Amino acid sequence: MPPVPVEDFGVPAPGETILIAAGIYAGAGRLNIVAVASIAFAAAVIGDNIGYLIGHTADAPSSTAGAATCS
Repeated sequence: MPPVPVEDFGVPAPGETILIAAGIYAGAGRLNIVAVASIAFAAAVIGDNIGYLIGHTADAPSSTAGAATCS
C-alpha cells in the first residue's frame, strides 16, 4: 500500500515528503504532473475512507463520549 493512504488513517508515513518529491520530479519533467495529482488524490481518498471504516466499525468508544455538553 502506498504511504499516502496509510498516512491518512493515522499511521505515521512519509506521504507528504513523497508528494513533494513527486512534485519536484514532475516539475523537472521526469514525471507526469497529471498522474502525480491523480494518484495523490486517489490515495488520499482511499486512506480517508479506510480510516473512516476502521473508526466506524471499531468497538472503541467515541472520543466525544462523556464530554460535557453546552446547553
